[in-house]
Amino acid sequence: MNKKGLRVLTYNIHKGFNVGNRRFVLHQIRDALIAADADLMFLQEMQGAHRHHQQKIPDWPVLSQLEFLAENTWPFHVYGKNAIYNAGHHGNAILSKHPFERWENINVSPFPWASRSLLHGVIRLPGMAGVSQAVGNRCDRLPVMAAETVPDSPRHSPHPWGSGVSQAVGNRCDRLPGMAIETVPDSPRHSPHPWGSEVSKMVGNQCDRPSKNGQDMHIMCIHFGLTGKERRLQIGKLSARIDSHVPHDAPLIIAGDFNDWLGQADRLFHDHLGLQEIFQVTHGRYARSFPSWLPFLPMDRIYFRGLTPVSCESLAHAPWHTLSDHAPLTATFSL
Repeated sequence: MNKKGLRVLTYNIHKGFNVGNRRFVLHQIRDALIAADADLMFLQEMQGAHRHHQQKIPDWPVLSQLEFLAENTWPFHVYGKNAIYNAGHHGNAILSKHPFERWENINVSPFPWASRSLLHGVIRLPGMAGVSQAVGNRCDRLPVMAAETVPDSPRHSPHPWGSGVSQAVGNRCDRLPGMAIETVPDSPRHSPHPWGSEVSKMVGNQCDRPSKNGQDMHIMCIHFGLTGKERRLQIGKLSARIDSHVPHDAPLIIAGDFNDWLGQADRLFHDHLGLQEIFQVTHGRYARSFPSWLPFLPMDRIYFRGLTPVSCESLAHAPWHTLSDHAPLTATFSL
């Protein structure tokens, strides 16, 4: 964890292209993200796969964009498909320096033509709780939440989107058994027990798992729709998810591209969920993050509860203004 506290960054990376899709700038984005030195990164428009770009763009990475950005810096990372098409798919991703206990990609698309999802993870930070070990060949699993195992439940997508999770080890990235990133359009969206599936770091015959006495930190990465009606429905689904899955006393961070320049989410988030937006708290207004070369629309947000804000900044300076069409936002919290 950063010496000054927990540092987070949210960024719509525009699938690795600059404004107008004129240049592929994923390599420059990676260098800038490494220099930003965040503990947690909430990334939107992550290109999971695109076979045409892979064939035509000379410096398209051999690894997936997720693995390429995370390699050697963020050993724990999850990706959830947001939209799939003939050439590939894109979605949301969370890159972390701290291990995930569990995660799930939840469909929040109110209409068939608007593919959107919410990536919800749980991490444990150093100092927040201890870790117990199961020794031998046995690894105790996290309790499975039965409602999440029903394929046609409201929290599951009717569309066959995939979810993937991987952990980087050294210079390579091993995917956990049964949780590979799916690139086939008709692949199942969830593992058999998505919310109950924990991400464990195996060492020999030992399996580290969360202590039952500790406190979890919940993190959510979102990318909401462009129309007001769509966003209102998605805000309702997000609120229902928090009510049903996040304890009121658990630290929570929600970050991403809200497309909410009118501030529709704020009253519900503040009054009903007890959430605060860090730029509103520290500067009295939302950060202007779009377009990156001359930001005037407050599209991106970092909401929180159960944490103490320390500082925040909109990164609209060089090199960011020549990369994606959004400017990234950063924030630091003390626990």
